[in-house]
Amino acid sequence: MRYCSYLILAAIAASNICAFGVAITTTTLTVTSGGASITSVPLGAAVTLTAAVASTGASISSGTVNFCDAAISTSCSGLAVIGTAQLTSSGTASIIVRLGVGSHSLRAIFAGTSAYSGSSSSTSALAVTGKYASVTTISSSAGTPLAYMA
Repeated sequence: MRYCSYLILAAIAASNICAFGVAITTTTLTVTSGGASITSVPLGAAVTLTAAVASTGASISSGTVNFCDAAISTSCSGLAVIGTAQLTSSGTASIIVRLGVGSHSLRAIFAGTSAYSGSSSSTSALAVTGKYASVTTISSSAGTPLAYMA
């Protein structure tokens, strides 16, 4: 998704320049584990989220990217933010996370700079499978509590 922070006219948008000379950007998100693209991982697996930000084909090397779970909040604010990373000289920003069990809708959002508009990736679905460990307390006939990990 591309957007400008200012009101733009169709003719200006077509040239990839927003009002006041701010260039339009695109952000793409890749979700990997162990170097391979994924849509599902077991609980506890390390997941790498990598955003690539570009403007008219050239990488953007300054600014920050927020990574969020849009399944929590479509506005990608507050508790939905998973982490933030600085863009590198190659125009990418990455974080490594371990997400909880359930369905996640991951998105990368480039905040923008004075020279480049902010932009947002499309969402990438990720399912984390498994069960959380649970603790069950059982009382013995003598009344002494016992704890068992299941």
